[in-house]
Amino acid sequence: LCQCLRPIANFKLNFIIISIVLSALWAEEPSSSSTLDELIQKISENPNNSRAYQALGEKYYENHDFEKAVNQFWDILRLDPGNALAHFWLGKCYLKRGIFDRAVYELQTAIESDDALLDAYIALGGHYLDQRDFSKALLVYEKAYGLDEESIMIRLGLAKCYEKTENFEKAKQLYDQLEKVKDVSGSVATALGQIHWSEGDFSKAKTYYLEAVQQGIVDPYV
Repeated sequence: LCQCLRPIANFKLNFIIISIVLSALWAEEPSSSSTLDELIQKISENPNNSRAYQALGEKYYENHDFEKAVNQFWDILRLDPGNALAHFWLGKCYLKRGIFDRAVYELQTAIESDDALLDAYIALGGHYLDQRDFSKALLVYEKAYGLDEESIMIRLGLAKCYEKTENFEKAKQLYDQLEKVKDVSGSVATALGQIHWSEGDFSKAKTYYLEAVQQGIVDPYV
C-alpha cells in the first residue's frame, strides 16, 4: 500500500515545490497596474530585476519624465547590454528630449540587436519623416515593409516616403489600401489630394481635400 501511495506523495511534494517557486517568480514580476512606488520597491528588493526596470522606465515615459526613464533603461543595459527593447526605449526617450543623434544611434542599435523589432523601425522612420529626410525614411520603411506588409503604420510611412520622393504610383497603391482604415483615412485623403494636385488632377484633389477637411485632418508633411 505504501508503495502505491508513494508516487502520489511525490507528486504532491513536487507540486508544492513548483507552486512555491512560481509564487516567488510572480512576486517579482511587475504588472501593468504596478505603481511607481511598488516598482521602486521591487528594484530595491532585487537590483537585478530587469522587468521591474523596464516597467518603471515605461511609467516614467508615460509621465513625460524622460530623464528618469532613461536611467531605468540604462540600468537594464547594465544587466543585459544587448537588450534590444531597452535600446528602443532609450531611442524614444532621446527623441522626446530632442537629442536626435543619440536617438538615431539607439534605434539603429535596437534594430541591429533584433531586426524584427518593428516598433524601432517605425520610430526611426518617423523621425526621418519629421526631419524631412525622406530618402533615409524610405530605406527604413522599405526594410520594415519587407518584414510586415500588413502593419498600418509601416504602410502609411512607406506611402508617405513614396509620395515625398515623387514615386506617386507606388504611393497611391498603398494609400488606396489604407483609405478604408478609419484611424488613418483622413491623413490618407490629404495625401491623395496632394498627389493628385501634383499630377494636375485638380478635381480629384479637391474631392480628397474636402474629405480630409471634414475629418479635421491636417497633414504635417504637406
